[in-house]
Amino acid sequence: MRERYRVAVELGAGCGLRQGEIFAVSTDDVDTTRRLLHVVRQIKIVRGTLVFAPPKGGKLREVPLPDAVATRLSRARPAGDPVPVTLP
Repeated sequence: MRERYRVAVELGAGCGLRQGEIFAVSTDDVDTTRRLLHVVRQIKIVRGTLVFAPPKGGKLREVPLPDAVATRLSRARPAGDPVPVTLP
């Protein structure tokens, strides 16, 4: 797996996030002090356009952030140009 995508596997396996939630994680969502990840949005495809949306069922939540995932996130760097996403 290419390096730029490995953090997605860590978030899915370590935090139980869905694919759209993984793609929408922001540095603002990571609470290293309390070791929590705030799941507040997902990315969906609507009529061929990427859009932000609330998580499945509109359920915002906090999930435990394992040390291994926190370490991986702290080392992750954007590897390429950002992808435009439309706000709802």
